[in-house]
Amino acid sequence: MRSGSFCLGYVMGAVTILLLAIGGGALAVAIGASPLIRPVASPSPTARAVSAPPSTPTPLPSPTAGVRSATSTPSPVATSGAPLTAAQIVERVKPAVVQISANNSSGTGMILDNAVNILTNAHVVARVTTVTVRLSTGRAVQGRVVARDEDRDLAIVRIEAQNLPTVRLGDSTALRTGEDVIAIGYALNLPGEPSVSRGLVSGVRDAQRTDLKYIQTDAAVNPGNSGGPLLNTRGEVIGIVTSRITSDAGRAVQGINLAIAMSSAKPTIDRLVAAR
Repeated sequence: MRSGSFCLGYVMGAVTILLLAIGGGALAVAIGASPLIRPVASPSPTARAVSAPPSTPTPLPSPTAGVRSATSTPSPVATSGAPLTAAQIVERVKPAVVQISANNSSGTGMILDNAVNILTNAHVVARVTTVTVRLSTGRAVQGRVVARDEDRDLAIVRIEAQNLPTVRLGDSTALRTGEDVIAIGYALNLPGEPSVSRGLVSGVRDAQRTDLKYIQTDAAVNPGNSGGPLLNTRGEVIGIVTSRITSDAGRAVQGINLAIAMSSAKPTIDRLVAAR
């Protein structure tokens, strides 16, 4: 990210068109370059800018060398547990949320397992094989993009590290409209800790060209949130924040943001994690 200019995401070379059923009709949206919907990764300097307050990124420490392969699978899906307060959820999950930087663009990722596999959006790591991963402690390490599925906008990054906290995956099929959710991500590349926002499940939408479902939420997301977790009241990841709706004029539509539903994404995540 560059100071003083922000946009709605890293423009992908190949645009994936998704048709989301809304009400009785259908809204055509695209991940990446469409004026109707934009990824929420931090900007590329050549991407379309939007109004946002300027920010000075925090300098990253020098990356460490070496990335090891992984053999483990993501954290098991969790389906039970007492509701937590928002503060308890953030305290539990924030250590497993990382910032991913590449080509003057940045987004968010989440640590899945002890391997270490990090889940993010494919558009966050578009056209690169290595990235810089900043952990919650502020330490920066080099990461390797081991697999990506651009159609489903999912990717796996691996780093060499030990004893890192991980997220717990939840059952997005159990979500109810009106349920509370929390988004955590490195919005606008603001210095320090990730930003936290709270909202509701506004609806669940089908993507006609893939097998994914999308959770619509009014939890605030901004450039840099891409790839971050959307959490239920038990602190489980039930979605991967990926995009927000904009008008034909390119202006953000208030309170309509999308996250890939975890249960529909899980088969793809397992396949990507298995890559060597």
